[in-house]
Amino acid sequence: MAATNDTHIEWECVACGSLIAENDGTVSVPLPYPTQPAPLLWSPLHDVCEDQSESRYGIPVEQLRTAAGIVRWTAHIYAKNWGHRTDWHRRVCGAVPMVGSGAYV
Repeated sequence: MAATNDTHIEWECVACGSLIAENDGTVSVPLPYPTQPAPLLWSPLHDVCEDQSESRYGIPVEQLRTAAGIVRWTAHIYAKNWGHRTDWHRRVCGAVPMVGSGAYV
């Protein structure tokens, strides 16, 4: 989940439900394998809440605090050969605020 106030996006850890502070977590997805079914699910997680036995591709939350950061990472994710197999669009579309509104994802 993410909450916005037009300029700053807050990410909520899916494991514990607390907001993720700067340098304290990522929005991550399991590293894709050719036989893995789609979609691969992106999850905001504190570093301490993340299952360390699972290999994940993560983006630090501080790089996803603004609409510009989301746009930059969206281009990067969809340039990957596995980007289209994820739920990135579902996870982040609501995080990018409409002008004058807040949103939850």
